[in-house]
Amino acid sequence: MNVFLVEDNEDTASALGALFELEGIGFHCARSGAEALSAFTSGAHAAAPPDVLMLDLFLPDMAGAALVEKLAHVTAVPPIVLHSAASTSEIDEVACAIGAVATLRKPCSARDLVAATRRAAAQSDPVAPIV
Repeated sequence: MNVFLVEDNEDTASALGALFELEGIGFHCARSGAEALSAFTSGAHAAAPPDVLMLDLFLPDMAGAALVEKLAHVTAVPPIVLHSAASTSEIDEVACAIGAVATLRKPCSARDLVAATRRAAAQSDPVAPIV
């Protein structure tokens, strides 16, 4: 299983990367929406496309929802797990709009994060966002 993580906080990205490695989950991390968009459009993941897009709601250059909308114009978007420190109601609202299959409020337990990631990866079809 491969996760594409979009997370601007270096400490959070490092912690999640260590957790994924411990769990045997492959991952790639982008620190901004532009970096994520570039990785998807460059074909860098063509050989092993991500099974899950784990996305922070607030990125330094664009909102997570805007990134999903841009990605949907250029590629199939893998199942989305929203991972954010925003309020639960805000996370749920965006999750519904972009078709996220799971939401996690930071901080969350490693067990919940891994379980949500595995459930999302089990989705057979990419998610088509409502735009």
